[in-house]
This record gives sequence, C-alpha cells and structure tokens, in this order.
Amino acid sequence: MKKLLVVRVLTSVLLVLALLAAAACAGNGNTPQVEAAAPPATEAVAAAHGNGEAITGGPFELSEEDRIQMLESMFNPETVQIIVNGEIIDAPKPILDYEAYAVMLPLVPIAEALGYTVVDNGSEVVIGPGTMVTEGLNSYARAREAPITLDAAPVIHDGVMFVPSIFFQEILSAVAYFADGNVLVDDIVE
Repeated sequence: MKKLLVVRVLTSVLLVLALLAAAACAGNGNTPQVEAAAPPATEAVAAAHGNGEAITGGPFELSEEDRIQMLESMFNPETVQIIVNGEIIDAPKPILDYEAYAVMLPLVPIAEALGYTVVDNGSEVVIGPGTMVTEGLNSYARAREAPITLDAAPVIHDGVMFVPSIFFQEILSAVAYFADGNVLVDDIVE
C-alpha cells in the first residue's frame, strides 16, 4: 500500500511537471502543434466552461485553450507508440477526449499486455475475475469494490474500447504516463 501511494505521488508530480512545461511553452510560442481530429473547442466544453474562462480545480488555472494545447502536445498521434512494461505493443493509437480533457487508451491490448485475462464482448469488456467496463458508463470498479468515476466514460472508436489513462492506475494497479512522445504503462510493484 505504501508503494502504491508513492507511485500515485510520483504520477501527480509528473502531471504537474507536464502542466508547467506546457504552460512555459505556451508563453514563449514553442508549443508543439498537432493536427487534431476535433475542433479546438467543442460546443459542450464552451457551454460548460465558457469561452476563454479559466478552468479551476487544482493548483493551476488554465484556460480551455491551454488545456486543449496541453493535451495535444503530449504526443503526436502519427508517431506515438504504446509501451507496456518496456515492450512496444501492437495497439491502436491513443485518442483525445476534448470534453473531458482526457487521453483515452485502448483497453484490451494494454490489459492483455499487463497479463490480465480479457473477454471483449463489444460494448462490454471483462478483465480478470470481475472487473467490467461498459461503453458510455463512467463507473469503474475492481472486483468486489465500490465503483468510482474517472475523467471520462469508456468509448468505442473503430471497434476498439478506449478508457481514460488514469483507469490503469485506479483499476488495474498500473501507471500510465507520457515520455518522449510515447505512452508508457507499467505494473506497480507492491
């Protein structure tokens, strides 16, 4: 349990560092640009947060545009690789959820690479002995634990279920992070 707490703290520190780097790049005009499939701001985000208003909830206040730029600067969708426990896996590229400001990762190939038994029933995926993930339902739980909500509900894109990157830490006891333009997912050793 103590090691899990240390990993969560380290993950939070890495996220804060990424936010600071993105804010610094935005201030000097060096923010990497990535072509996005979605427009810079969706109507839902604009309605929920207002155009150009700062979004709060943490130690930093970022505008909607800055949060979207931060998401897009994490990786290049054309070259990003998903690396699980040090091995590059064959998996669909991550997608961005602009409404939830979340990076969505392909569930089945990552869970299998982490060693879990996975049953993919299309709109539902069962992992191990009782963790069920349902498309559109932002309710996640390990077997026999109370469900929690995360950054976004699972979505199916091109026949593949995607979950927010935090899913792997909160539900599968792994950590997902971004380094050198890639997504890395590692088991948490307890």
